[in-house]
Amino acid sequence: MHDPTGFTTALAWCRPKTSESRRDYIFRLVTTAVVMLFPSACLLINRSDSLSLLLLGFIGLWIWVDKGFRSGFSRGDRLFVTTFAFFFLTGVLAYEFGYHTDEGFRLLGRYLRLLFVFPVLLTLRSYPPPAPVVWGGLAFGAAILGLDSVWESLSAEGFLRPNGDTNVAILFGDLATLTAFACAAGYTYVGSRLPRLVPYLMAGVVLMGLLASFLSGTRGAWLAIPVLLFLFLFCRHLLRLRTVLIGTATISALFALLVSLPQTQVLQRIKVMILQTETYLIIKQSDERSINNHRCLDDKNVLQSWISLGHGSFPTGSSVEVMDISLADKSLLASYGCTHGYALYLSNHSNVVAWLMLPRYQPSNMKQAHFQLISKGVGQVGSEDRNQYPIHTQTFTSISEIISSQSGDGIMLTVSPSQVLWVIPEESYDGEYSYPILDTPVGQRFDMWHAAIHLFMQARVFGVGLGAYQAKTKELVKTGAAVPVSANFDHPHSDYFDALATRGMIGFFALLLILAVPAWLYSNKINSRDPHQMGAALGGLLVAVGFAIFGLTETMFIHSVTIGWYVIMTSVFLVSTEVPAGQGPGKR
Repeated sequence: MHDPTGFTTALAWCRPKTSESRRDYIFRLVTTAVVMLFPSACLLINRSDSLSLLLLGFIGLWIWVDKGFRSGFSRGDRLFVTTFAFFFLTGVLAYEFGYHTDEGFRLLGRYLRLLFVFPVLLTLRSYPPPAPVVWGGLAFGAAILGLDSVWESLSAEGFLRPNGDTNVAILFGDLATLTAFACAAGYTYVGSRLPRLVPYLMAGVVLMGLLASFLSGTRGAWLAIPVLLFLFLFCRHLLRLRTVLIGTATISALFALLVSLPQTQVLQRIKVMILQTETYLIIKQSDERSINNHRCLDDKNVLQSWISLGHGSFPTGSSVEVMDISLADKSLLASYGCTHGYALYLSNHSNVVAWLMLPRYQPSNMKQAHFQLISKGVGQVGSEDRNQYPIHTQTFTSISEIISSQSGDGIMLTVSPSQVLWVIPEESYDGEYSYPILDTPVGQRFDMWHAAIHLFMQARVFGVGLGAYQAKTKELVKTGAAVPVSANFDHPHSDYFDALATRGMIGFFALLLILAVPAWLYSNKINSRDPHQMGAALGGLLVAVGFAIFGLTETMFIHSVTIGWYVIMTSVFLVSTEVPAGQGPGKR
């Protein structure tokens, strides 16, 4: 009998078969429930990812023992499982031959989840979930994640990025993005069952999933969206081109709408990312143009970033801004290495004193240091706990007489009523002003990647040790080979740089395999005539490509939830590429 919605198939799956034992019936229902609930529960319910792995793993091991320790896997299945096992093995080798840390030992425990791919795949092969369960679970997951992101955004005081139960908004946004796109991969299957409802149904749940991505503020996920959309265009011979183009236009319209709403902070995060990137590149380029080890930081973006980190008191009539200096002053400042022609301009037309406190870095081993500034006008400059040094000059002059305390608590600029003060920071040692300016999400990543390359050069085969990034980077900071901020985290916020630094070339190769092998297996099924199999192949390909892109700016394979998500969802899609759309309850 024709089953347009798949509801009859799902009901048949829930009923026990005549020849089925009670154990098999329970195992099959548990497997179906996990596949159905996992896309939403793993991000919203604490430890649900671990519970899902344990349930599927226990069933798989029971089946393996019951079969006399035979899996019956195909060559593709064995290759798939081997890549996960190899990734785990490289972690063990890196830990054994590298520097031992507590973080590395804990990370080995997380890597054990990769070995669950064997019993999980065996479970799904024995009890392959029906198509309605696979696509229904993804649709429910995309919808519920979108609702949760809206609720978190509305209930938050101030700007708080939705993160579900992950406590990491980046992971929430990344996995919500993949849930939405993987759900969209089932368009052809769902469309063949619900031709009249599918455009509205699929559009609604996919947009809810993408809403979770956008509201989470995960810029790495936003960068992946164009690539994932391109994969849909690549499959236009299977999905109608008109449908793909309409979907692309709808997603673009949603993004544009969210950008236009200041409450979402989407536009602000994009602007901040661009500013932080430009500032980092400008400061690093100034290293090469420094004169007598002094660097003049007179770029507009650099100064604007410095101001944004400060705090102070500016009564009505006073202000601080970045101003373009005169041509005459530019010629004078050229001797100091100032080539951009901007300065901080503090004006005070009120009746009380205005002041601004700006950050400054001082190494812990430096007992005393001199402020290094170029300034003109009338005012005072100094540290918060020291006497202020008076400034009273009509031309830009370099000041370096002020002695700071060991705390390096910053620099205070004070302007009396009816006075103005121009200031340009001039570094007398590395990082005096630039380190605080570069202490941003973008700047931190660039510095951590730079440190990771240094570590890779120390141990190219097995790396410096699993989980040893932070400990070894602190050693680089002491020698001056890395900036202090690069040792703030226990990973360099990139799967690729983390693999090179902590697991060497062998770990980097394992990372490429765990992404490329599943993608290759899915691509072999992408031309299937069966809508469910084709959708599963496309969904799996989207997952592998998505993780590859997210890994550029985030370490996806060190978090328990993302490892478990990748193990289960890649296995679900791999099995689904060989399950016909209309298949009901089958036999092991």
